[in-house]
Amino acid sequence: MNTIPESILKPLGNTCWRYDDHSVGKFAWAIDLHAQADKRSGLTCRYAVGQSRGDSEGLTRAEFDDIAAEGAIRPEFHRDGGVNQHWQHSLEQFYAVAYREWRAHQARTDALLGTSAGRISRA
Repeated sequence: MNTIPESILKPLGNTCWRYDDHSVGKFAWAIDLHAQADKRSGLTCRYAVGQSRGDSEGLTRAEFDDIAAEGAIRPEFHRDGGVNQHWQHSLEQFYAVAYREWRAHQARTDALLGTSAGRISRA
């Protein structure tokens, strides 16, 4: 079984990730947006990962360093403090989908309260 590395899961608990349509489809949107520039340069530009989250979503430097140290990102996707933007957008999409599903789980199970399906047999 291919488990999700702890360093990948940790940022889910560090902030509330947006799970709107844009966030859930971020990878395809971003790769399309950058396609022409990537084609011209022959490279995918890299982002410098910020020290803190600030007002935007994204990994902090400490979170990214943990991911790199655990080997949860291939070396081809990061160098000199930067990370491949498409790798980052894909991970942010993963966080959006995971957060959306967590909220859906909460809603489903909250709906059980007060019903026979929400009670535990004490027999």
